[in-house]
Amino acid sequence: MNVVHDFVHCDPIGFLRLVDFDGEALADLSGMFVAGAGEQVEAIRHAANTGNATAVRDLTHALKGSLAIFHAVPALARVDDLERALRGPPGVSFAPLAARLADEVDALCAELSHWVVQDARAQSVLACALAAEVGAPVPSSTVPDGAAG
Repeated sequence: MNVVHDFVHCDPIGFLRLVDFDGEALADLSGMFVAGAGEQVEAIRHAANTGNATAVRDLTHALKGSLAIFHAVPALARVDDLERALRGPPGVSFAPLAARLADEVDALCAELSHWVVQDARAQSVLACALAAEVGAPVPSSTVPDGAAG
């Protein structure tokens, strides 16, 4: 089973290495991100729609840190697009770039929710499968009931 290829919007191996392949930590951090990401993205969209470059800069910087934890390369690329536009000539509309970022973050949240947040057993199985793919040890707290040999 190669579950890594089922991820499009983040790199689960990179993220799981940060939490030592702990499925519970994976679920907790993913759940917190999914719960707050919509509000963050909406604030960025509002700032972009009103032309508030300072707010766009500050809000995208905060979001960028969270996206980096999940190795969310596509969303990070959209943040980079916004940051480049912010350094560009004045008067540029940030709204289309903010909308693309919002779409990517929505897709990331859907992916995390599908794989991680909704089902504790599924997130443990995922952590075990990913650890096995890279030959990493799996913490005993991550092994789902009935999965140990």
